[in-house]
Amino acid sequence: MNGLLSAMYSALTSAGLTVYSKVPDNTPPPYAVIGEYTQNEWDTDGLTGFNITATVHTWSTSASMSQINGMMNSVYAALHRADLTVTGLIGIDFESSDLMRDADGVHLHGIQRFRVYIRG
Repeated sequence: MNGLLSAMYSALTSAGLTVYSKVPDNTPPPYAVIGEYTQNEWDTDGLTGFNITATVHTWSTSASMSQINGMMNSVYAALHRADLTVTGLIGIDFESSDLMRDADGVHLHGIQRFRVYIRG
């Protein structure tokens, strides 16, 4: 799993995003966060594999949606069907996204999920 997270980090920073796994205190947006993931086994006779859902969060305090939309487009372009250097990677595909304004009325929060298939 560490190889996947490192490869995602590299792809997102290469796309020009500031990326964290844990945001330092008092860090103002914009930035992206590689967040939660789920991992399910999908073994067959003679092969092991994993089906992973990886989540990327984007944050902005811009008054308009253009900054967060641009960030989310960059995340999509960097990860959807990307050729990440991960041992056993079969593929990574965009699965879903959400965009919302947080309850504080200031922060825009994008959430994108990617489905990753890895052969063990």
